[in-house]
Amino acid sequence: MQFRTPSKNNTISNKDIEKEFKNLRKELLDLTLRNPLLSFKARNRNLSIINQSPMNAYKILVLENKKMYFSPNKAETRKSRAHTFIDQTKEFLSSESDKTLKADLTPSELQKRLFYIDQQSKTMVQEQGYNILYIALGFIEWIDKKKPRQKNLAPLILIPVAMERKKVGNSFSLSWTGEDIQNNISIQAKLREAGIELPKFEQTSYIEGVNQYLADVKKAIRPFSKWDVKDDVALGFFSFTKFVMYNDLNPESWSKDVDLTKNELIQSIFNPSKNVYEDTFEEEDVDEKLHYKTMYQVLDADSSQIAVIENVKAGHNLVVEGPPGTGKSQTIVNLIAELIAEGKTVLFVSEKMAALEVVKSRLDSVGLGKFVLELHSHKTRRKQFLKNLKKATNVRATRDLKLDQTLRKLENLRDQLDQYAEVIHTPIANVNLTPFELYGMKESSEDYFARQSKLLPLVRFNNAEDLSMKELDDIIISLENLAELYSTISKNNPWSYCNPKSLLPADLREIELLIRDSLESLSDFRYEMNVVNEVYGIKIPNTLREYEDSITALNILNSESANLVDSSVLLSKHWFNSPEKSLELIKLLQHYQHASGLFNKFSDYLLVADLDTIIYDLEKESNKKFKLFGGNSHKEELYKLYNGNVPSDREALNDLIKVRNHIKIRQSLKDNEALGRAYFGDLWSENANINDLKQVANWMNKFVYLLSNGTFSETTVKMLSNDLFLPDMDSSIDDYVEKGNRFYENLKKLESKLNPRSKIIFKRETDDVPFDKWENQLNKWKGQLSSLHLWSQYSNTKRACRNSEASLFIKTIEKRNIKKDDVKPMVLGNFADSLLNIVFNENDTLATFIGELHENRIKEFKDLDVKIINLNRKRIFNKLNSEIPKIYGAANDPEAKVLAGEFTRKSGHLPVRTLLEKAGGTIKKIKPVFMMSPLSIAQYLDPTNPKLQFDVVIFDEASQVKPEDALGAFMRGKTAVVMGDTQQLPPTSFFDQMTDSESGEEVATALDMESILHLCKLSFPVKMLKWHYRSRHESLINISNREFYDNELLVYPSPSHTDPVLGLKFHYNPNTQYHRG
Repeated sequence: MQFRTPSKNNTISNKDIEKEFKNLRKELLDLTLRNPLLSFKARNRNLSIINQSPMNAYKILVLENKKMYFSPNKAETRKSRAHTFIDQTKEFLSSESDKTLKADLTPSELQKRLFYIDQQSKTMVQEQGYNILYIALGFIEWIDKKKPRQKNLAPLILIPVAMERKKVGNSFSLSWTGEDIQNNISIQAKLREAGIELPKFEQTSYIEGVNQYLADVKKAIRPFSKWDVKDDVALGFFSFTKFVMYNDLNPESWSKDVDLTKNELIQSIFNPSKNVYEDTFEEEDVDEKLHYKTMYQVLDADSSQIAVIENVKAGHNLVVEGPPGTGKSQTIVNLIAELIAEGKTVLFVSEKMAALEVVKSRLDSVGLGKFVLELHSHKTRRKQFLKNLKKATNVRATRDLKLDQTLRKLENLRDQLDQYAEVIHTPIANVNLTPFELYGMKESSEDYFARQSKLLPLVRFNNAEDLSMKELDDIIISLENLAELYSTISKNNPWSYCNPKSLLPADLREIELLIRDSLESLSDFRYEMNVVNEVYGIKIPNTLREYEDSITALNILNSESANLVDSSVLLSKHWFNSPEKSLELIKLLQHYQHASGLFNKFSDYLLVADLDTIIYDLEKESNKKFKLFGGNSHKEELYKLYNGNVPSDREALNDLIKVRNHIKIRQSLKDNEALGRAYFGDLWSENANINDLKQVANWMNKFVYLLSNGTFSETTVKMLSNDLFLPDMDSSIDDYVEKGNRFYENLKKLESKLNPRSKIIFKRETDDVPFDKWENQLNKWKGQLSSLHLWSQYSNTKRACRNSEASLFIKTIEKRNIKKDDVKPMVLGNFADSLLNIVFNENDTLATFIGELHENRIKEFKDLDVKIINLNRKRIFNKLNSEIPKIYGAANDPEAKVLAGEFTRKSGHLPVRTLLEKAGGTIKKIKPVFMMSPLSIAQYLDPTNPKLQFDVVIFDEASQVKPEDALGAFMRGKTAVVMGDTQQLPPTSFFDQMTDSESGEEVATALDMESILHLCKLSFPVKMLKWHYRSRHESLINISNREFYDNELLVYPSPSHTDPVLGLKFHYNPNTQYHRG
């Protein structure tokens, strides 16, 4: 059917709601001739009884409450397994023939028919929770004016029955279930259209009552001559479900002052513009807003389940999406427990018996089943109903649970654990990652290297806290490029220790030419080395530094100072043994020559005078304080010494001291005359040129050094001694220098392009590298020119990496041969480790964290949590137990009086609906949770009775319920929780077809229908149960999660993730073909 769906933006009037209500109600009405209650036909799904009257069947089944047995009326034409059935049937036919139900079938046909009926009946009870197997007593034969030629049979009295057999092969028996005997309300409604009001059958304890009722029906249809009443008996499937609910929604059956379309819950569904939900509870509010003292959960609950419970407790209507395995029934049990702990009443509704039984079983397991009233049709037999109700009024004394200390300890542990959880889940640094995520990042990286039997390389970041994710990504990309380039370079690559800048093709050509020129110039240079060595005896240089020494040597040989040196001096051993003595002699001579002018003041007497005595007298005289009296003998001596005027005693004393010193120097020079000539030859004399002497000394010291280090040879000494140097020496030296400098310049140009690290390549500085090693290296470079461009790229990438934190990883990549795929886990792992070190240093909670203590807290918390859950069960039980009203002796309570009377009465009990009307308020205090189906709600609860209204209606498996089937439940509640899964199949008409007498006609498919869950999603807030528990391996739910639930399901990882037996796996089968269905 199509109906208008509500919109949160549009306001719908009460008239619109009444119209929608009426349209939905029509969907429940089936007055077509497909309905077996209007047109019963003998088919394979039912059984016509040919030997019983309505009165006798009523007497045996109802009044005597005995079983009846089936019997075939036809004999088998051949032997079959059914013969056993015939023999068993004969045992009671003779003695209890009035208890037989004879069918016009052979034994095998009857057995097959009964087996089918029994199986279909049980399936209906198991799936839908109510019985549709009835034995029909009496039929009205009537004609529809639309089909005047067709006579229809409609059953009149319908007794709910059940079939039974003790074991396979035995006969079936039939008995009354004890449920209310039904009138055919469908034919009553149909004939009402024709103006005929059929009488209602009231269950009677007199056998004559059946015949009297049939007579009253016959009287009522007297105006229709072609109509008749048949006293036939038949067993078949008859469903009152839809019609019962149709009547339940009939405004004409309500009190005049009651309009259930104005019910607050109905208004919320059809007019959501009025819905205002403030202060909704979110999953993240669990620890912040909740306190254990106000929580009454009796089972474990995750955060999404708790959010649902708290929003319902706050009075919000709610749609709960419960995908498979998310703990829907667990949530329902906790929700019911929380609600009844707050003194609220709950109407729990499901069309599926299995859903009700699961929740009831769980409530039983937590000790709260006592407070649940099951009213799911087949469980509403009066005696059993009263027995359970009476049992629930038995109240036993309870003791104080003393919860406060346990609750305080549990909340204290929760706060400690939450504090750690908050710290470990608080984003840090510029990357905005939590320590938890960093731990995961580090563990993932370590696992990556462990799979390769390696350890994560340890590299500490310098400023990890300042890096952004973009910068980290840039580092990873740079290092991935570096690692990729490095992997393409040979370990024996001759360019390994070169660091060239970006090279263009032209640069590569230039380098090639420089290498060639360097090799050629080295060859030319070596030729000149040999020439110089042969001519001048100068050592052949092996390095650039030795080449510089050779230039110095040639310059010495070709200098002007060389002309001052005698051959005797050249061979003097004094220059080799004590060259410093030559400088002492020059200094002594220089002092002497500086003082030579002083002697001009004095006469020749100076040569014979006693200078020491004269100096002594002058010193003595100069020390006297009083000089009035003294000798003048020294004066006479002074007059003799000076040529002219005699100075003062002080000046004379200074002059004589200087003269005495210089006389000593002159004597020393005379004593070293031979030594001086050994150092300087004929240049040495008192009047020698000091500059010449210094030039000789400087030249000889260089000569001795170069001779000592092998630069000069004996050949050089002989040539110098014999004056054999060629007159064109300058020209030969120029050739040598030109060739050497050319090689040097080529090498320097090449170095500027390649930037080689000589200390690493040659283990020494560039100037100390032997020429043969240079030649070898140049040839290597020449042979590997093709790999230079790649090395250049690597060098540039490496250079770029040095400008960031990436530089920290360069050595690791090169030393440990890190591959491109290894870079990301290496960088992320070390980044995480570096940040975690910072966090640990700054945060006491993490710094003082001890895993064992934390695990102990978790265990203690778990133990206390389980303890609290068990105590909650007792808390709720004690609370509800204490509120059960007193039944016996409650003189002022009319409802208690009704119940007391029913508990003591042995027979003639009130129908369940009547009892609920009269004592519903008290029954709700005894059992605040009603478990019902949409049908049983319509059967037993008066929608206009305020005492049969509930605080919360919980609808389970709502995706399987049509909107029209759910309205009755909503009319009886204040707020609603609609639970289901919109991804599951919508409502199906499978069980409707069991009671359809014309199954060959076209019926609506599930795709044409919409559920109450879909309808309420348009009006109510939606919460989703997110944690999936059921799958032993996460892959089992992954596809559904991705395709149907937008990956919102949170799945616990499997502890056996790699188990080959568990999980979903794809196996390619090449021998199969796919055909689109």
